[in-house]
Amino acid sequence: MEFLHVDIKYISQEGYDGSRYAGIILCDNTQRVWAKGLVNKADLCDFILDTVAAHETPEKCCRRMQVDQAGENRSTRLIQTCRNRGTIIEPTGTGQHQQNGSAEVTVRIIQERLAPTMRSSGLDMKWWPEILRTIATTKNLSPSSVLDGITPYEAWHGYKPDVSNLRAPDTKGYLITKKDSMTNKGKRKIIDTKAEPCRMIDYAEDTLAIWQVLKDNGQIVLTPDAFFDEDRPHIPCTDCTYTEAQPTTETVMDHAMTPSNRNTEGQRTTDTVMNKHAVISSNTNTRLANR
Repeated sequence: MEFLHVDIKYISQEGYDGSRYAGIILCDNTQRVWAKGLVNKADLCDFILDTVAAHETPEKCCRRMQVDQAGENRSTRLIQTCRNRGTIIEPTGTGQHQQNGSAEVTVRIIQERLAPTMRSSGLDMKWWPEILRTIATTKNLSPSSVLDGITPYEAWHGYKPDVSNLRAPDTKGYLITKKDSMTNKGKRKIIDTKAEPCRMIDYAEDTLAIWQVLKDNGQIVLTPDAFFDEDRPHIPCTDCTYTEAQPTTETVMDHAMTPSNRNTEGQRTTDTVMNKHAVISSNTNTRLANR
């Protein structure tokens, strides 16, 4: 976290929380990415300071920060806070976005993944701020060529990630109900529903064991008590056995109509019966002629 690259991208679709911008922060050493939907450009300062305060440690201190010369990066609060913390702000030249190429490339990668993920998941486009964080999470779990094939998660934490709880966005499941369905307080009553339908849209910070799920009423809940309905395990393994798909009706008919797959035994039986009738008919004609 010694050197951070910061950039912001405008999103034409307004998010469910009023977000119109995507804020991106990239750690140059570990290639870890943080992403968040922002209502306006001024919120980028709070996003930077909150991210640094939440993840900075004595071993991982933010010493440098590269930003462009947009107005949101020249706020008095950001400059003063970085000065008090001893962080050097390195602005790029006017109109020279390539000088902050690492952040520009990261923004392009996330932007290219955002729209296809939204369309394939079937979610409404207003939920893009949640999917934005999900894409950043999956990018941190993917091998990076900059790190010689290891993941940013491993470079940051020092061990490989556990992806056993990784799910695709919009995976349908059930949320275990623990509170009163009427008051949403206290314990669940005996006659209350034990589970309600939900869809997975995001993960909690630094863990895949806690999901952010979307209920049918549009409420987002952060919970570990969710079970997802899947036709097959989400991660193939050698211990799992899958039933091979049965051939379709057309395939079976085509296979049966080929000459090599005809019932030759039945054909031989038919030919034998016809030959016997021919022999019997010939013998009968010979006896009549002799008389």
